[in-house]
Amino acid sequence: MRRDRKVGIYPMALPSRSSHRDAAMKTTKKIVIPLAALGFAFFANISQAASIAFTRVTSNSSVDISEDIFLTVTDGGSQQVLFSFSKGSLFDGFITQIYFQDSVSLLSSMSFLAGLSSANVVYDSPATPSHPPGVNTFNTAFSLKPRNPQPTNGISAGETGVFVGTLASNKSYSQFEESVENGSFNVALHAQGLAGGQSDTCASVHAPEPTASLLGGISLIILLTRRVRAQTMAGG
Repeated sequence: MRRDRKVGIYPMALPSRSSHRDAAMKTTKKIVIPLAALGFAFFANISQAASIAFTRVTSNSSVDISEDIFLTVTDGGSQQVLFSFSKGSLFDGFITQIYFQDSVSLLSSMSFLAGLSSANVVYDSPATPSHPPGVNTFNTAFSLKPRNPQPTNGISAGETGVFVGTLASNKSYSQFEESVENGSFNVALHAQGLAGGQSDTCASVHAPEPTASLLGGISLIILLTRRVRAQTMAGG
């Protein structure tokens, strides 16, 4: 990924509730800053997972559930993209229907991976309804729903649901990253069983500012680089 423009991909770190919206997607990069005066190179190694954050589209519940929903995306190799959904304990209820918008036809299929999901999580396709409630500009390419009885086979606190998308033969994972950044690939989900029997819809967020952890790492790199330059100049 080029470093000369602002993008929505940043180092992986599960966002806290307070910073969750500030991080749309974070992924692997290796930053190499040569520190010749110190005689070694500084490396910031970051994991290959990526996270996509959500924002609430509807406001039926008194709690903003988007701060408690997490989606981790991984390059599974062999033209596969893994999507791992989970939720914390901020709100009662379940993640139920899940929707994928794929405006540039990146994926040829989407399916549920029972072997990597929690035992009580079971999904079938397509979802009902076929469109995420409350999202008017979402063109669904793939959708899944918990197997009956709903919503109990959805994703509850501490559980994980994993899905695999197969990239089209002429597409790559880097193209998938670009599509998440520019908003041509989106995810929406419906949560049910919320306080007062309410339900809400959340949609993915794109092109965030760098997270605090990334900014801290960049600051450290800048500080070390300045020190090296100062020492070099002082030494003649």
